[in-house]
Amino acid sequence: MGNASVTAERKNPHTKQVVETKLLKEEVIDPVKWIYTPGDGPHSAVAMTVGTQRNFGEFSIKAVVQLECDQNFNSMDKAAEIAFTKALEFINSGMQIAIQQGMVQG
Repeated sequence: MGNASVTAERKNPHTKQVVETKLLKEEVIDPVKWIYTPGDGPHSAVAMTVGTQRNFGEFSIKAVVQLECDQNFNSMDKAAEIAFTKALEFINSGMQIAIQQGMVQG
């Protein structure tokens, strides 16, 4: 099982203080059968955080993806790859949402 979320943060350009934080998107990620076996076996959690900034740090987006996987190298490596790809996808879609909502200029 897993989840992903993308959050936007806008700062005052002069003081650099946060003036707005907004959750743009959330998603539950179904377990992927080749990284997760249901049951009582040993499991690991893989978390990936990816971010981007615009306008000299005045606007930033952060995506966090967490996946549960079997506790072996192959599953953990694949889970990290999936999490990174999903985080990049969320960064791109989050930026589009932020532009549509007027949080940042396109």
